Amino acid sequence: MEAPPRGRGLSRPAWALVALYAAAVVHAYANLLASHRIYFWHLGLFALSALLFAFPRLIRPRGAIVARPVHFVVVGVIWSSFVAMPLATLLRGEGTANIFVTNLVWLGGCAALTGVWAWLLRWRAWHPLTLFMAIGCIAFAEPGLALLRLLAAGEWRDAALLFPVLHATHAALLAPVAAAYRRSFIGSPTPPPAPFAVVVAIVASSAAFLLASLAWLQLMRVVLGAMMR
Repeated sequence: MEAPPRGRGLSRPAWALVALYAAAVVHAYANLLASHRIYFWHLGLFALSALLFAFPRLIRPRGAIVARPVHFVVVGVIWSSFVAMPLATLLRGEGTANIFVTNLVWLGGCAALTGVWAWLLRWRAWHPLTLFMAIGCIAFAEPGLALLRLLAAGEWRDAALLFPVLHATHAALLAPVAAAYRRSFIGSPTPPPAPFAVVVAIVASSAAFLLASLAWLQLMRVVLGAMMR
C-alpha cells in the first residue's frame, strides 16, 4: 500500500545540519584515505547505497506482487549481511572462505536490526534522511563499543574523527533497503515519526543489534570451535 506523495522538503536548519554532517564525513575520509587506502572499500559501499536510494524499485517486488514485511526482511538481511557488512569491515579475512565466515558472524545482528525496522516501518511515514540518521546511530552499539570507549577515555578528537565513518557505514547497513520499503506497509494518512518516536527507534534498533550480535558471536564461536576440533 503506497502512502500519499511527499510533503514539503527539509527546513533550512535541517539542510544546514546535513551539510555539516557531510563535511564531517568528507573530512574524516580525507584523513583516513591519506594513510589507509583500504578504506576505498567504503566508497564502494556508499556508491551501491546511493544506487539503491536513487532506484528503490531494484529491490522491491515487481508486477502484481505486493511488497510485504517478509520481502523487506529477506532483502534487508541479504544486503546487510552479505553485501554491506563485508564492505563496511573492509573485506576482513583473506580468501573467499574467510570472508564468508565473517559474513556469518554478523548475520545475527543484521537479522535483528532488520526485524526491528520491519516493525517500525509499519507505524510511521519515515523520510529517507531520518532513516539514514537514525539507523546510523547503531554505531554507538557496535559490539566493540569503539566510540564509547574513546569517549570514556577522553579521546574526544579521535571520537569526533571516527564517528562520521562509523555512523555512515552503519547507516548503509540497512537505510537503503528501509528507504525502498518505507511506503510499502503504511496507509493514508500516516504521520511522520515524532522526535520521541525517532529516539525510541534508535534505542530499540541499537539494543537489538548489540544484544543479537553478542549472542550470535558467542554461538558462532561455539560452532566454529566444534568444527575445528
